[in-house]
Amino acid sequence: MKKFGFIKKVTAAATAAAMVASLGISAFATTPGTAGSDDLAGATINITNVDLDQIGNSDVYKVTVSYKTTATNNSIGMTMLTYKQSDNTKDLTLGTSYDDSKVSEGSDVSKMQIIGIDQTNPVNAGDENNGQGTFEFNVTTDSSAAGGYYLKKGVTALIALSSDGNVNGENSSPAFATLTIPVSASSASNVTISSLVLDANEDIESKVVEEVQKQTVTLYDGETVAAENVSLASAEKVGSVTINGNVYTGNVKLTSATGVNIGSDGILVPFEVTVSLNPVAAAEISKVDGKAAETDGSFAVKIEKGDAASVADITAKLKEKTADIVDSTEKITGKVALNDTNAEVSTVDSTFDAAAETQVFTYTVTIKENATVTGTDYLNVTTPLTATVKVTVSSAPVGVTYILGDVNGDGKVDAMDWGILRNHVQKVVVNADLDDTTSRAYKAADVDKSGGKLSASDWGILRNHVQKVLINENIGKNYTD
Repeated sequence: MKKFGFIKKVTAAATAAAMVASLGISAFATTPGTAGSDDLAGATINITNVDLDQIGNSDVYKVTVSYKTTATNNSIGMTMLTYKQSDNTKDLTLGTSYDDSKVSEGSDVSKMQIIGIDQTNPVNAGDENNGQGTFEFNVTTDSSAAGGYYLKKGVTALIALSSDGNVNGENSSPAFATLTIPVSASSASNVTISSLVLDANEDIESKVVEEVQKQTVTLYDGETVAAENVSLASAEKVGSVTINGNVYTGNVKLTSATGVNIGSDGILVPFEVTVSLNPVAAAEISKVDGKAAETDGSFAVKIEKGDAASVADITAKLKEKTADIVDSTEKITGKVALNDTNAEVSTVDSTFDAAAETQVFTYTVTIKENATVTGTDYLNVTTPLTATVKVTVSSAPVGVTYILGDVNGDGKVDAMDWGILRNHVQKVVVNADLDDTTSRAYKAADVDKSGGKLSASDWGILRNHVQKVLINENIGKNYTD
């Protein structure tokens, strides 16, 4: 005999009178409890346990309802209510008022199976059992079988114990408990969400999982439906989420569900969510001409004097540059050309001096609302973005002189250089100069001459050269570019 021991009391905020009136039936309670009472047990009755024992491997279960009364000469009666149709999955509970307890559809009343069991001998508080008693009866999960009252697996029945009324001046309100035969489940239906609309800078994966957790699924025992409309609120993501275009797929694990036995490994619920992204607003300019802001917040642009013979020339050169813009989270980045269509570039009062070795011209650059953004479909300029740009015009060569491989600039190429480069590439110690493609340090470190982001290729070549594993004939030579 497989035993299921449990007790689950229903909040006794509604009365037996409301239950009886709403369902149009009679019950044992002639003196109902007080509506709104917080007493789970009733005035003189307490349901102490509800045991469910499966008889062998059959569909029949023995139910034992144990109780205790504090009254004398108290004849206890039991009522159990359940839907009798096998395809009905509604649970029976009491609401917080008469109206909440009503059955909403009139036809539901005819579907009620009402079990009433009377106790022949009164149970007294002071008798040899100290006011304790039990009710025993059988239920079956086979709607066509004899040998027990039918109760569908996973559906909750309501048990009420009440006395025969006012005995020796003692009023007794009923006690309530629920009874559920648990179902077993080993698999679940998939979750498919065809459209989830999010802002592009949200944590997309987390939002996808949150949306999946709002869904319900059907649980199965083999090919048999074990439970329907089971919430995934408690399910957790397992493994990684795969992204294919705008489709996110993965699994959440369900480890528990009311009235359902789920194994210790839980149930994996596959999901597929199609995501649509809303563009977000740009918040600021992050770079100009590929370089981040200086410590004072301005952006530096360098122009060779041979390319500009007037302030107008300098302004025209600045308008050939591009700016990087980002949203408030810095997750979404785009580029805007600083041409007349997209930006306003202020005039300057300074006079161009052809004899000066170096001059700095300060501009205010404003990217216009609705400027064209490239590099992403998810960033819009909804309000103008302004930055200060300082243009340095120098007669000195634009090129930088360096020794290829001499990362730290000490005039020689050794283990210190490839160590600095390795730490930067592996993000152990990041060197800002090594991210600036115009800096001497970057040009010295770019030993594979790719012109792109420094990588393991560069420090591997430099290490092999220093350790004389594979000599590179260019490393150690002077360059200007």
